[in-house]
Amino acid sequence: MTTQRANLNKGQASRAAQSLVDQSLVRKVASATDGRGVVLTLTAKGERVWQRLMLVIERRNAEIVSCLDASEVQQFSELLDRLVEHARRTAGDGVESTE
Repeated sequence: MTTQRANLNKGQASRAAQSLVDQSLVRKVASATDGRGVVLTLTAKGERVWQRLMLVIERRNAEIVSCLDASEVQQFSELLDRLVEHARRTAGDGVESTE
């Protein structure tokens, strides 16, 4: 993932990654293919935290759309997909990179 896709500059990304390493949530090793890069992987602890967070997110999403019927949920999902695709296609248009 690039820092631009994460909406972070390199310094922010580096500090965030190091914070996750310091909390033993992520393991960091030098990239075998890019001397400047690192590879981040979840530790067992990080995997457990991620799984718990996904459950919280799923429950919250279900709560948010609970006022909609099934067809409205489907329509809402399709509209969100279109918006995300549009944002991906236009990302960077007229925006200066912070990398």
